[in-house]
This record gives sequence, structure tokens and C-alpha cells, in this order.
Amino acid sequence: MTQVAIDGIDGAGKTTFADALAVELEKSRGSVIRASVLINNNDPDASRIIRAC
Repeated sequence: MTQVAIDGIDGAGKTTFADALAVELEKSRGSVIRASVLINNNDPDASRIIRAC
């Protein structure tokens, strides 16, 4: 299993890149699972949960 994380500022092209990457990975690996994580920078507990993963 290969895991990839894509991070960047708003408007940087993350979704466009992820879409293109998913197409290529599906060709070579057969399946792709995509997930999004919403981080609330004003919630210290949310930040702690993300760092722990």
C-alpha cells in the first residue's frame, strides 16, 4: 500500500494534482481511496488529533 499526502495553500492546485495522480495510480495500481482532513486552526484539540495520526 502506498500513502500520499498533499498539502499546500488555497489555490495552489492540490485538487487538480490529486485528480491527475489518482488517474495515474488507478492505471498502475487498480484502485485509489481519497480522503480529506479539515483542520480547524482555532481548535487546539483538532490539531492534536491530526498530529497524533
